[in-house]
Amino acid sequence: MSPATVLDSILEGVRADVAAREASVSLSEIKAAAAAAPPPLD
Repeated sequence: MSPATVLDSILEGVRADVAAREASVSLSEIKAAAAAAPPPLD
């Protein structure tokens, strides 16, 4: 398998994973959770 094919396969999987996550949690929910999170320790 050539490097481009391996990377294409990885990208395909990542895009599918991102799409599944976007379908389950809306961007506004993520923004609200980030705003409500405590400040970073460092």
